[in-house]
Amino acid sequence: METISCSSLSCSVLCLPFWWIAGRGTDALIAMQRKLIAPRIHFHEAVISFVLLAGGILLAAVGISMFFSGSGSAIFLAALLLWSFLGGIGVRARYQQLRLRRSLANS
Repeated sequence: METISCSSLSCSVLCLPFWWIAGRGTDALIAMQRKLIAPRIHFHEAVISFVLLAGGILLAAVGISMFFSGSGSAIFLAALLLWSFLGGIGVRARYQQLRLRRSLANS
């Protein structure tokens, strides 16, 4: 198998959990606009989202310093910031669901 096709197949499979977490968070945030708690973001999904968020922020800080020193790439920096944003979606969705659950329990 060619190196390019092997790389494209393996990268696609490795990125599935990342896009799954981002998609679940987006679905939950859209449902929150209708005051629905489904799909529920579980604790382990929020932890994975937080790891993506924190890792993206830490690596973006390194990328920013490399970019301004002249050895970094703007595309690499944009990719790291995208990781941070998409990881933050799941964390935000979990937080919003907890707030909605508490407000429904108090009413």
